[in-house]
Amino acid sequence: MNTTPRGYRHANPQSANNTPFARNNATTPNAPRSPIKLSSRDRQELGLSLKRVIGTTCQSVFCFDHLASTRSFAYTAGAAAVVATVQPDGNITQRFFRANPAQSSQRSNFPSNISASPADSRLRSPLPPTDRTEWNDSNAGSKSSAVRERVKAATAISFSPNGRFIAVGETGYKPRVLVFSLADKSFADSPISSICEHTFGVQSVSFGPDSRYLASLGTVNDGFLYIWRIDERGGNPTLVASNKCITSVRHMAWMGCSLVTVGLRFIKVWRPDDLPASVNENSERGYGLYNRQHKPLAGRNTLLGDLLDATFTCVASFSDTKAVVCTDGGDICILDDEDKAQRLIRVANVDFSITAACVGPDDKVIITGLDGSIEVFNLDELCRTLISPDTPPGSKVSSKPSNSGFVAVGFVEDAMVTVDNSHGIQLRHISPKSHDENPDYAVIQKLPAHSDAVLGVRAVTAPNEQNIAFISWSANGTVIFWSSECRAKAMISVSMDQYVDMYNVVNELKTVVAFSDVSQAISGDKYGVLR
Repeated sequence: MNTTPRGYRHANPQSANNTPFARNNATTPNAPRSPIKLSSRDRQELGLSLKRVIGTTCQSVFCFDHLASTRSFAYTAGAAAVVATVQPDGNITQRFFRANPAQSSQRSNFPSNISASPADSRLRSPLPPTDRTEWNDSNAGSKSSAVRERVKAATAISFSPNGRFIAVGETGYKPRVLVFSLADKSFADSPISSICEHTFGVQSVSFGPDSRYLASLGTVNDGFLYIWRIDERGGNPTLVASNKCITSVRHMAWMGCSLVTVGLRFIKVWRPDDLPASVNENSERGYGLYNRQHKPLAGRNTLLGDLLDATFTCVASFSDTKAVVCTDGGDICILDDEDKAQRLIRVANVDFSITAACVGPDDKVIITGLDGSIEVFNLDELCRTLISPDTPPGSKVSSKPSNSGFVAVGFVEDAMVTVDNSHGIQLRHISPKSHDENPDYAVIQKLPAHSDAVLGVRAVTAPNEQNIAFISWSANGTVIFWSSECRAKAMISVSMDQYVDMYNVVNELKTVVAFSDVSQAISGDKYGVLR
């Protein structure tokens, strides 16, 4: 970070002010000059440029997405979204998208005459006023408000299928849904549109298959699901439909023109192009939100049959009317929405709790589990398979969580991308399930990162043969030596001894110092032990 020194300016002897800093007589003669701010003539933009992100904060399927057409996958990393692209030579390049936390929101296009029906006080208007004063911001608290504006984290991410946009959902103070352009010359810190209609946080965002619609789902406390129409040229959003959604949603995905949400004991299909049965196009009676531009979002639950007590964890569509739906008990189902029938058919069962699924290349269905298991099925065989009606549903207690369990899965060309419970990202081989030989899901490439909280980073200033530029360490004793290109050169593990008689204090690695030639290093833990 470079700075330009400011020359000494003589104070005005006729000034009655005792300030030791000179006035800016060229602009405002009677205004005191700040000791920190530079004049417009001397001002130089100062800041840091983000070069590479190490690690991820992805903890669920909402925080990960893939786009096979561009060999890219995206994940959350703190308040930023990282778009990683696998190059033909195997190298992975990164782009970062994060808006200024205090950036003013760009209001989407709303009809002016929409309001909640006064007859039903339970209906919250999905269109808050432009001046949102529910946080009681005032001029006196502008400094504390600016601090709160920066308390944000990215919790949801979605590619548009045409590869032009990426949507990022936030949680924290005044959460937003940000839409960025993926063009090569676009600004990574300036979204083309910002939606601020969710009040407690954004749980999921999802682009439709034609990239025209964007669905945004708030957290349970927010309780609203919005459907936005995204302008193809400028990316400006226009509200199309909305409805309340206060159930525990585990995943959300589009199936043709319909949106499917799954979760605890429910599968619901939302249809933005339809109207609820209680709404008459020629009358606003019965629902006070309908007009030509905006309407209530129509949705209907699916009959679950024997899976009435199941928790549905993921959904992956493979046509405009069919999708694969999985449960935490290991059941694999086909949701058939032909003629809007919403039929749920059980087709297979695995002996682990399913956490994520996607339909990969050559119609391969990739299933990942909580215990680190991976299964790949052929889609045609899966659709022709039926489970006997006498077979009981799977039980979620059949598998236990593992540190190597997976939370999300995707694919780029002929490789699958997995994200595990320890925040590790791996590229693996895809091989279909075969009864003759064991499938091979070997790791092709792993993005190096710490598996738990990073407690320190220290630069290595002295030149060394290993070209190590800095080291980082985490609480569990992992120490990684990095090059200036952010490549992991070496990794060691320091044993963290835990003692019961230490008043239940958990031991952690607190500091690491490397010798000048990086041939040795000294570590210190929370118990005061040096190694």
